[in-house]
Amino acid sequence: MKIRSLLAILALAFATGVQADEIGQYETCVNINGDTFSVGEAGCLEGDPTSPDIDDNIAASGFGSVIVMLTGVGDYLVSMFVDYEIDEDTNTYFNEFGVSGGAPAGGQSWEIDEPGYFFGDIVDNFFDSTFDNSNGVPSGLEDDVSMGLGWDFSLEDGETAVISFFLSENQPGSGFWLNHVDPDSQYGYYFSSTLEIRGDEPAGVPEPGTLLLLGAGLLGLAASRRRRQRLS
Repeated sequence: MKIRSLLAILALAFATGVQADEIGQYETCVNINGDTFSVGEAGCLEGDPTSPDIDDNIAASGFGSVIVMLTGVGDYLVSMFVDYEIDEDTNTYFNEFGVSGGAPAGGQSWEIDEPGYFFGDIVDNFFDSTFDNSNGVPSGLEDDVSMGLGWDFSLEDGETAVISFFLSENQPGSGFWLNHVDPDSQYGYYFSSTLEIRGDEPAGVPEPGTLLLLGAGLLGLAASRRRRQRLS
C-alpha cells in the first residue's frame, strides 16, 4: 500500500508551481478479450509478457503509443489501463486530478479513478472490461489518478482492427481524451485512443505520430518500484 509519509505531506503543503521533473510508470496494462498483457517499462503487475498482437512503443519517458492489431471473425473487448505518477518525490501522488474532453466514439469506454487502494474500482473494471465512463478523481477531489480507455467491436471475415493508444504531453487535436493533471507542478499529460477497422489485408502497423512522441526522453522515469496491495 502506498505510504503517505510526513515529508510527502509537507512537500504537498509547500509545493509551488513548477514544471514536472519526473514521471513514473507505475503500471501499464492491456486487456484483449480477458487476457492481460504488460506494456511500457513498468508493465502490468497481473499481466503476461506482451502479446505478439501488440506493438509497444512507450518510451522511458512514459510517452508513445501501444498499437493492437487483431484479425478473425468475432466480438472483441480491448482496453488499456495506465497508472502514472507525476513528481511524486516532490509533491506526492495524491494531489492530482483527472479531466476528460471531447465525445467518446461509438463502442468506446473510459474511466478516471483512484487505482483501488482506498476507494477506486477502475482496476476491477479493467480486468472485467467494464469501464464505467466516469471520473472519480475530478478537480476538487484530488487523489491518486489512474486512467483507462477501451473499445467494444466486432470483426467480419477479412477485416483487421487496429486499436491505437497514445500517451503524450500534447492535447489531441480531435477525438476523445483523458488528462492526468498535477496542479502543484502545473503539468499534465494526455491519454487517447483510436479504432480503425480495415477491410483489406495485410494491414501494416502505423507509425506513432511525431507529436505524440514529442517530449519522449525529456522526462525521467521513476527508477524505484513500490510494493502495493489493493483492496480486495
